Amino acid sequence: MNSDTVDIVLQELMERGIKTKGGEQIGKTILQVKAQERMVKRIADDSEYLDGASLEELERIRVTLRGLIRFIADSNTRRTIITDLKDPIIARVEGQDFDITEHYEDCKQKVNRYINEHSDDDDIRKLPYNEPLFGEDFSNLENTLIYELGSEEEYQNAFDDVPLGLLVRRIVKLDHQDTMDAFGEFINNHSLSPSQNATLNRIISYVEQNGYIQFEQLTQPPFDGLKSLILVFGKGLKDLKVGIDRLNHNALVPTA
Repeated sequence: MNSDTVDIVLQELMERGIKTKGGEQIGKTILQVKAQERMVKRIADDSEYLDGASLEELERIRVTLRGLIRFIADSNTRRTIITDLKDPIIARVEGQDFDITEHYEDCKQKVNRYINEHSDDDDIRKLPYNEPLFGEDFSNLENTLIYELGSEEEYQNAFDDVPLGLLVRRIVKLDHQDTMDAFGEFINNHSLSPSQNATLNRIISYVEQNGYIQFEQLTQPPFDGLKSLILVFGKGLKDLKVGIDRLNHNALVPTA
């Protein structure tokens, strides 16, 4: 079932498929349709969803939609759907094995799995402990996570503009003590009030779980916004930014 087929089936389901023979709209009362409403709407509303879906996801969608087709009203008047499938393997060389591997996992899945399975590798092991990476470390990560597991385009589609080192830290998370140490200078240089302590603890907890934080994120949920930060930290907000930037710097490509 290709993307054109999916679009046609979705159109039938959305426009005519959720009716009785008498024309009453009952789609939302059919349990099977209701259970898949979120998926159907996502496919219908997000034109890029199917293009980025893995083979496993496409197969799940195909099976799910096939189970919903029977609810299309006037099934005898369905349009004929013609598919055009191309087999990439058209010849075989004697003594040469077929490449039967399939890219069932998308780039995000492959990168996550590799990092979790190789967390003891030196260039990955440094990151949860906030140890700085060197040029060779980044070259190793780049060659493996971008070029061996996919391509630059796939990485960009999966992770947007997240720098490679910060991405790894987001997956492996940050050690609690090393996170505390990263903010140690700020803590030692300021007599923190209860409200400042509470806000800083929220920031530290977020960094531990997500590997890093950009200063701009403090102006967005789950934090309370820039105005609130200024009221809480006052002039100390500049020093807090320095601590955050220093924390992130250890996971970025070193400058010459």
